[in-house]
Amino acid sequence: MAFDIGCVEIMERIEKILASIPPKFLLDHYFNVLDLISWRGFVEQEEKEDFTILSLREKLSREAQRYQNINPSYSRRCSRSLTIVEETVNELVGVGLLSKDGEIFRKTNYLSQFYYLLKQRVRKSLRRYVAWAILYLHNQKKLTSFSTVELVALLSYRDEDYINEMPYLVKWKENGWSKLLEKSGNEWKLLEEPYAPLSPILLTDIDGRLSDAIFELSKTKTKFHTEEVIKKLHELEQRSVEKILKSAGLKFENEKWQINAEILGSMKKLLKAEARAWPVLGILVFKNPYFKLQSRNMYVDLPNTTIGDFLVELERICQQHKDDEEKMYEEAKKLATTFNQSLEKHLGKWLLFSIRKQFFGSKPFGVQIKIDWRQFHSFLESFPKREIPLRDKYSYLLNCRAPSLKLVLRGDLERVQNEVKEVCAKDIEEIRQNLENLISRINKAKDYLFKIASYRRTIFIEPSTLEYFPEMISTLYALILLVRNGTIPACYREMRKVLENLSWVIFDDVLLYRTTLRKREHIEKLLIPSYRSVSKEWYDWASQEKLMLRNLRELESKIKNLTEMLYTHGESEGCCWDKKETQEILFKRISYPLFLLLTGRDIQVPKKLEEIIPQYEVEVLKSLAVEDLKNVLKDLKRTQLSKSEEVVVERVINSLIGKASKIVPLYPSNEFVLGFVSKIFSINLLELYKEYSQFVHSYFTSWHIFPFSSVLEFKIFKHELSIFIKTLSQLIDSYLNELF
Repeated sequence: MAFDIGCVEIMERIEKILASIPPKFLLDHYFNVLDLISWRGFVEQEEKEDFTILSLREKLSREAQRYQNINPSYSRRCSRSLTIVEETVNELVGVGLLSKDGEIFRKTNYLSQFYYLLKQRVRKSLRRYVAWAILYLHNQKKLTSFSTVELVALLSYRDEDYINEMPYLVKWKENGWSKLLEKSGNEWKLLEEPYAPLSPILLTDIDGRLSDAIFELSKTKTKFHTEEVIKKLHELEQRSVEKILKSAGLKFENEKWQINAEILGSMKKLLKAEARAWPVLGILVFKNPYFKLQSRNMYVDLPNTTIGDFLVELERICQQHKDDEEKMYEEAKKLATTFNQSLEKHLGKWLLFSIRKQFFGSKPFGVQIKIDWRQFHSFLESFPKREIPLRDKYSYLLNCRAPSLKLVLRGDLERVQNEVKEVCAKDIEEIRQNLENLISRINKAKDYLFKIASYRRTIFIEPSTLEYFPEMISTLYALILLVRNGTIPACYREMRKVLENLSWVIFDDVLLYRTTLRKREHIEKLLIPSYRSVSKEWYDWASQEKLMLRNLRELESKIKNLTEMLYTHGESEGCCWDKKETQEILFKRISYPLFLLLTGRDIQVPKKLEEIIPQYEVEVLKSLAVEDLKNVLKDLKRTQLSKSEEVVVERVINSLIGKASKIVPLYPSNEFVLGFVSKIFSINLLELYKEYSQFVHSYFTSWHIFPFSSVLEFKIFKHELSIFIKTLSQLIDSYLNELF
């Protein structure tokens, strides 16, 4: 089965490449070089994409030497590959599968798909291999007919290659490798019984083809000339090709096979490029005397736990009704219906269980797990965008990959990880670009803030946000590395920390730079920002003494009380302020002095913490708070305050202070800080912060089992990252616009 990855352009390009490149790339030494370039050569280089012809030669030389005694056939293949490295690379460059910059070569986007098509489809099908040769003859040599010999010449090794390889033919025996042939004068003497053919001769390597020919000759003799082997080999190759040509419907006229439009169409259809098969986590273990499971593959991002639950329930039904197979069959069908209804409700119609009778099978019944791969791919794109909690999305991922834990314990991960990584390549690249764009945007904001801090006289202390930006940028770069390594849950932890840190510094800047505080001279001598120096010691003490601002409701309650006081005192002086408007503007324009008077306490700080926890003289705060409150009300009225209104303000501030001589700030919780910043800028930070919390705490639903165990996880992260980036961008823009 296959799925549509939306790369129509790539698919069409691959089909054109097949028509212009010779089929020799499936000969073992050519394919060995292609295999080395496509992936194998880069495993030891941490997936670097660049290489040189020299690096390929060195790799092949090392492998030829390393496997000389371990696997002589492979060692010989590497030696033969050395002779065609440059030829192979140049042909791949010529058709656009590689790009060249001086001595450096780099894989293009088409190479992996071309490699997959050859390895998984053409290399396993003689019909496709022959179709490739026919297409090449027609497109490159402009032939409308061909002989069997002409076609076989494209699919066969050179005679000299066959002859040169004969002395190196070996067979594995209990004690090691043994020579298959020995030269005796002008003849070859058979030393060991050759392997019987297992595959079509044209789909085997050079050793296999020679062995097939020798096997046929050995039926009547044990000694033969080189020419006899080559002749028999070509006979077998030609016989194999002619069988395919006849079954494909080609007409044989005047000693030539005829090519027409219909034949070309069927050849192209055979070679139609498809996306690679979906990655498989492992194999389902299901042993049942009554039901045959059609496919045992545990595919990535399918609900394998649910599939396992279905099979367990099916086993229970078999045990319960083992004496009545008809009842067993009916109950199994009911079970499938129940599961299918649940799957359709939660996932759609792309996954179904089917129960059927097998009248001629080894077991009476069959169970099929039907997958509509096109609908499944649509699900992969739509599921990340569902408006459901992130924890629910990860619950589904756990359903898919929990059974893969055995893979981790066995260490059998590399295959599926490489497959998932390749499928996710486009998403990973988009994620990288999105993060780099965000980093660029933050760098611009950093430069802008730095200029303000350097040149504006009204700013006596650098904004906390400016000081945090370098840390934030490094964290975002770390996200790129985490994604590249496949550790997505760790990304959410870092994103949560960014939300938290950015909210804290903006919270501090808002309180510091709000309203008239910017315009005061020498204010730095009077007020050091409280929340610029938070510490673990302060938090521990505040938590123990219950001196914390737990949530935004506590501040809202204080502001509501302040509004009531203004209204009550104002009535006696003939002042009238709208309660709702007053409450809203007080929240929007609150700054450190007023905030500290509203929320702080007159308490004793332990001596050992006096240098850590800020404390403020009430008289200092009082004058600043009065000025702030007057300006807030002035903005509300849009006119200067009257003398009586100024009296009301001072009276209210005095009431707030009471008999206090000093003020100690309460320690705000993260929930309070994020809630405060969210309300100030009308951006919901708390929702995202809480969404990411499951990756901080020990909830097993957030486990990823092992890196690159899910394609869907990357698509979910790409969607969540877009929300994160949009939120951060809005927050930073609002912060800059309102404060500076």
